[in-house]
Amino acid sequence: MKSLSFLKTIRIIYPGNLYISYWVLVIITQGVLAANTYYLGRLGGSFIEQNNILDNFWKFFITLLLMYPPGLAVLYVNQKMVYASYHKYIDFFIEKLYKKIEYKDDISFRKKTYPLLTSESNQSIERLYSCHFTVSSFSLNVLFNLIVLSALINKNMLFAYLFGSILGLFVIKFFNKYIKNSAASYQKEKIQVQDIIQTSWDTITIGNKNNFSAWKNHFENKFHQRLLASLKMLLIRESCTSLSMCIVFIPIIGTLYYNLISVQHDPALLGVFIATLPRQVQIVQYMQTIFSFQALFTQVKTHLTGIMEPLIDINKSTEEYHNRIQWKAIHWNTPELNNASNITDVLNYIQIQKKPFRIQISGPNGSGKSTILKLIKKELSDTSYYLPAHHELYFQPAVHGSTGEKCIQAIHAIISTEENSHILLLDEWNANLSEQKTLEINQLLDQALLKGFNIIEVCHHNSRSSEE
Repeated sequence: MKSLSFLKTIRIIYPGNLYISYWVLVIITQGVLAANTYYLGRLGGSFIEQNNILDNFWKFFITLLLMYPPGLAVLYVNQKMVYASYHKYIDFFIEKLYKKIEYKDDISFRKKTYPLLTSESNQSIERLYSCHFTVSSFSLNVLFNLIVLSALINKNMLFAYLFGSILGLFVIKFFNKYIKNSAASYQKEKIQVQDIIQTSWDTITIGNKNNFSAWKNHFENKFHQRLLASLKMLLIRESCTSLSMCIVFIPIIGTLYYNLISVQHDPALLGVFIATLPRQVQIVQYMQTIFSFQALFTQVKTHLTGIMEPLIDINKSTEEYHNRIQWKAIHWNTPELNNASNITDVLNYIQIQKKPFRIQISGPNGSGKSTILKLIKKELSDTSYYLPAHHELYFQPAVHGSTGEKCIQAIHAIISTEENSHILLLDEWNANLSEQKTLEINQLLDQALLKGFNIIEVCHHNSRSSEE
């Protein structure tokens, strides 16, 4: 199966100008925070030197307050990016499957892709931006604060942290393959559990003992497999994070110890060092979070490319549809079509008709009657309207009631609003309907003929039988 690279996936769901706004706000927020660190250090030195205490205090306090407005704006824009990217994914999903009627009854494909649209894509995109927010904000926080602390205390701090970070990234790079594999396995198990739950409604509500027992055993087995996959993914990711941080700490702890020894005889620098020590500890904590989310980011990238994978190669041939039709077993109420041997013959007949027509198709089960309607829809596109026997088509207002009432409301909505669809393709609309409902719908279809619609219908039985 084909797959998209992570960068191509990002291009598809790229949130546009929101992304630029996000980075501007993050830089402003972390820049103000770095200024706050600077004045915190200056304030510590001021207490030792006993000068400019109030001046540095107010600068520290003001920069502390100034962090919050852009920080709030960052969260706001980040949330908008989540929804913008999710909307773009849905648009991509629609673009790939719109008018691909050959996929309508592909149960295995639907089971594989539908959970992606309903939950997995949204969760993957939310995790992506959660990682992105944490890594981007904390990375700039660490970088800007290290620049300030290096200027205030010792330049070696910046180089020690950078050197430790490089070592940590090498560890994560080494674990990448294992994180990706465990993430892909987890996503597969998760989607399978979602599918089992989504198809459980009748089994649970009807409560047949044998059906429920079989379903429950299957569910428990798959749920356990999902748990194992989740734990494996967690252990690999956190082992990677722990090992990388152990290596990162080596140059950092050494540098902190060296700086403490160096400044102990300089009261001003010692005051700066002690005042900024909580911020230095915070930087170490932020680095641990960055590396944890960096490992998680590898996992998220795998999930993100996973939600795209089934949609890349959407090019199923309609040849399979053509081969399903047993033309010799199909009967038409129009004699000219009883000699049809392919869909082109049917389309040619439709094109030469000058007056509205109503064609009925009948034949044994499995002979390809419904397939003929789907192929006509595929070829005629927006000039036709296909109403399957069982469907989840969206109507406004929604259709409701019994099977017959739903059918009446749907057909009435179609002939009232479909100005461009001149051919109605109706698939066994009269199955399981009373004679009264069949009569009502036949009258409705007669109105459609008077309005200039053409009708091609697959009949469960003679749709005119109730009138004869």
